Amino acid sequence: MRAWWISAALWWGLSACAGSQAGQQRAPLLDLSLTRADGARAELSAWRGRPLLLFLFATYDEASQLEFVPLQQLLERERQLQVVGVALQPEAATFLKLFQRALSVPFELYYDADNQLLHKQTALGALRGVPAFVALDAEGRIRGVHYGVATHEQLRALAASARD
Repeated sequence: MRAWWISAALWWGLSACAGSQAGQQRAPLLDLSLTRADGARAELSAWRGRPLLLFLFATYDEASQLEFVPLQQLLERERQLQVVGVALQPEAATFLKLFQRALSVPFELYYDADNQLLHKQTALGALRGVPAFVALDAEGRIRGVHYGVATHEQLRALAASARD
């Protein structure tokens, strides 16, 4: 029993040290080119200067669709936060046009025409699926990532990580 406790304490101590060292490194900068349904292109750097929450979704995904209301509520409370939706799916341009007509989305919607996110060509690396949320600070550095449906508390925590 005593040996197990000592091993657990040693493992925890080493993990805590590794975590504190990682926390001291600068978060990676996320560079990304996005395209609107109308074909207009934008660099992610255009939103620098204020915290940003990227919402990675698929228009056909029910879990993704459920997140639009909590995101709208978050935007009402977090006035400094920007939200940008990025559709990750085949034929994204066509589906985004239909999606925008059907829903009144309170933030800009884009897609990744170059498939940088899906081909692991960004600082995010491999994506685990949608919906996903990526918190970026005012400099465009990744401050937090959440996969799956997010609760109001989780969205607020992501917004707070982007402000810090």
